[in-house]
Amino acid sequence: MSSPAITVTTETPLSEVAHIFVQQGVSRVPVVDGESRLIGLVSRSELVKAALRKASVKGKEAR
Repeated sequence: MSSPAITVTTETPLSEVAHIFVQQGVSRVPVVDGESRLIGLVSRSELVKAALRKASVKGKEAR
């Protein structure tokens, strides 16, 4: 594990999370709240699923 730990918040854009995965070579990142308390993890597969959902919604709106 790196020190200090690489973390994201619920407000971190998906594009930034993807950048962290690629640049840091990690497959999961802890999600923390405003007081740096752990509230969950985000994985590469969850990121892909979220991006696909977002693309699907945008495609339906364009119709």
